[in-house]
Amino acid sequence: MKAILEAPVKLWNIAVFAEIAVWEPRPEIHRLCAAVAAAGLLDEGLVNQRLPGISPQGRRNVLQHVTYLRLRDDGGRLTGFGQACARTGRAPAWEQGVFDILVASHDLFGGLVLDFKRTESDPRDADYQSLESLPRWLVPDAMEMHESVVEKGKWFSVAGFPSSKGQAPMCRGELLPPGRLVWEIDPLSGKNSWRVEGKVGSEGRTFRSAMRSEGESRLAGLFKSWEPQWDDRRQRVVQKYDGAARLGGRDDFIRTRKYARVAVPGAGEFADVVVEGVPVAPAALTDAQIWATVLTVGRVEEGAQYVSPDAWRAAWAASINATPLADVAGAPADPVAVAMDDSTPMLARTRWLLSAASDLRVEV
Repeated sequence: MKAILEAPVKLWNIAVFAEIAVWEPRPEIHRLCAAVAAAGLLDEGLVNQRLPGISPQGRRNVLQHVTYLRLRDDGGRLTGFGQACARTGRAPAWEQGVFDILVASHDLFGGLVLDFKRTESDPRDADYQSLESLPRWLVPDAMEMHESVVEKGKWFSVAGFPSSKGQAPMCRGELLPPGRLVWEIDPLSGKNSWRVEGKVGSEGRTFRSAMRSEGESRLAGLFKSWEPQWDDRRQRVVQKYDGAARLGGRDDFIRTRKYARVAVPGAGEFADVVVEGVPVAPAALTDAQIWATVLTVGRVEEGAQYVSPDAWRAAWAASINATPLADVAGAPADPVAVAMDDSTPMLARTRWLLSAASDLRVEV
């Protein structure tokens, strides 16, 4: 199954004192971090091995520098930042200051950091009355590397928001035109991916964030809460026959269903949701009989031959075998009764083909 959930998200420009790292290509540091997996520790011996010819003081300086960059701990083990450097070839350059941080907010993800830039001088900077508490939903993960949605190739991390002891971080927030959450999800298995898109800047430059996903176990079986006709035992939506058989009396028992509004726990509600690939089955024996009859009649029309009782039974079996009708459709309907039933749509010639074998047998 596949559903695409869309909803508006708030976009904010938040000016705040923060500690941020820009991740820059550093081949020499990457060489050291990447070698730790085999060597065990990033120590003077590894520096001497990977950067030959360096003096003892130089080795100590290198170790001091990578410790300052938070790539190794005091024992020589790689930190999470060091592991990221080993994977990406980039190392963080840390700085503190006032930054404008572009953030999206929604119930699904809280606050998602999208970009940052150094704050320009603002006449309001001396007006501390215009500041407000930092939103509670803006809790960045210092270990996460963000790629700017405005400037591709610019990677950064937000370590936190330093503030005076006992005081909450303060900021100045500006609400921007809203963006949009686009969330593709299989509401049965829980597989999913989502992104935020929108426009920023005076020129209205469009952006799309990188794809992310939620835990599948959290969303598995979500479709049950959307569809009242879902049969958990059969893993299908049960329904009456809907006239959707294809030419030749074949049906894949897959449908597209629409929902005016659905809810996802912890992520809110979404309107006008279309779910593709929904497996369906007959709701009851009567529905299965009608469904199987229509499919069998379709095969008769395709064959365009007299229908003997044996041929009818064979067409019936071919219509229901390996389908959700197999265990519930029961015995084949009487072809003559089907031919006389005006409620079953079919060509006049098809009605004759269904009754001809019986009529001819009587005449003989």
